[in-house]
Amino acid sequence: MKKRVFIFLFIGFSISAWSQSIQNELLVYYSGSGFFTQTTVEPGLTPYKVSRQYGISVDDFLKANPTIISGTLRLEEEIIIPISKNQITQQKLNDHSAPVYYEVQPQENMFRIARVYLGVKEEILMLLNHKENTNLNIGERLLLGYFSAVIIEEPAPLDEPTAYVGTTMKEKFEYRASKKVFKDQTGVGIWFKDTDPGSGMFVLHETAPVNSVVAVTNPMFRKTVYAKVIGNIPPKTYPKEVIIVVSPEVAKSLGVLDARFFAKIKVEVLEQ
Repeated sequence: MKKRVFIFLFIGFSISAWSQSIQNELLVYYSGSGFFTQTTVEPGLTPYKVSRQYGISVDDFLKANPTIISGTLRLEEEIIIPISKNQITQQKLNDHSAPVYYEVQPQENMFRIARVYLGVKEEILMLLNHKENTNLNIGERLLLGYFSAVIIEEPAPLDEPTAYVGTTMKEKFEYRASKKVFKDQTGVGIWFKDTDPGSGMFVLHETAPVNSVVAVTNPMFRKTVYAKVIGNIPPKTYPKEVIIVVSPEVAKSLGVLDARFFAKIKVEVLEQ
């Protein structure tokens, strides 16, 4: 039963990360000024990178997000990205063209969405969505066409602030350690040999914030690795001396062979 706890949490995280990595569609919304989409700021993202990815100018992006100060994006912040109707084509131009969907809102109809929002005839949307009539239901996902970003050539700004300093686990750990409170712990670490060895650098900890990064050291070999916290250990699941559950890849990186090993860790303290 104890083994299933880690496997379940790990598999759940892996499926989520996998589904996000292959996401190939764009959900857009409409306001009086046109279409837009929303996304969450990830490590390393900058206004310039957003402009390149979505084919908009940096100025237009910043105007749509007035809360952004000095061009600095905050990690996990929700940002708005304007999408021009001219970027939505009714034919798939290449393999990189992503389908664009829109959810029908109250008091909207096929004429309004096609003619007013998109600037095309109703028949085109009917054909794209295999509809025999113009009837729509609130909340219905309507295929508007395909997104093709036209790259606006702008020089990359010098010293543009990023959403996160560093891209490796170690760099992320060092960055958070400079901003948050961390504590040292010494105790027993465990891992399960029959878990997928290619699972990644993940751990479970009793109290560390999910998605934070922990430093794990094997004093015997003087090896330290950095891994992502994907979940918390449920109370009374393991003996008190167990302070961390690691994935096979973490164990391998530490040179650990036995299922139980002596570990020193440095973890982020959960803010109250």
